[in-house]
Amino acid sequence: MTPNEVVWYANHKYGEMAYMVETDDAYLIFTTESQWRIYKKDKERFGTYCLYHMNHAEGSEQGFHVQCKMPNCSCLTYIAVMHDKCKSKQLPLKGDMREYNDFQNQWHLFRLGRDIESDIAAWDYMTKDVIECGN
Repeated sequence: MTPNEVVWYANHKYGEMAYMVETDDAYLIFTTESQWRIYKKDKERFGTYCLYHMNHAEGSEQGFHVQCKMPNCSCLTYIAVMHDKCKSKQLPLKGDMREYNDFQNQWHLFRLGRDIESDIAAWDYMTKDVIECGN
């Protein structure tokens, strides 16, 4: 999954929760209560991506701190998008690959269903005239 697909599918599955702006340098993710950044060059520079979360604590400097690091940019996007939802509903978000893999498997099933639906519609369209002509 791409980071854009993660945001789109999470919004589709759970309701509008986030949007993302992709620049040349970074993915800027905006959720209900937070702002996030993932810099594209971090992987080259540090060997992993860093998910930066905007500071919200009273008395803290305006800026971002590192929330977590991992080599999978799409998984970090998932963590950012799900952060507010899990926090407000008291749901655990471990930020591990198991949660992301479950989400990704659901995405693949969703895509498979859409592909099957499209194939059926195309088949129905192509065979409609044949069936009608055969009568």
